[in-house]
Amino acid sequence: MGISKSSYYYQAKKKNTDLDWKERIEKIHEVFPGYGYRRIEKKLRIDGYIINHKKVLRLMKKFEIESSHVRRKNQFKYIKSLMMDGHLKISFEILKLKI
Repeated sequence: MGISKSSYYYQAKKKNTDLDWKERIEKIHEVFPGYGYRRIEKKLRIDGYIINHKKVLRLMKKFEIESSHVRRKNQFKYIKSLMMDGHLKISFEILKLKI
């Protein structure tokens, strides 16, 4: 025979297509709609799939999958506005330290 033993027994691994990745990303997106591409990539790695975060982002853009992330209100600006309006009265005491 003119073929090596390793080539004879070699079995090619099935490569995941974009549609396979889309299905996996959509399953995660259904359960966790607030997850972005970074969290989805981490969840896929936890599940045993190896994929780059850049590929997840590219696929999410390609298939128009968007997270429904709600940003929190900036608490510092809220408290500052209350202090400016006089609604929040805070009494500060100066501590005298003995040296």
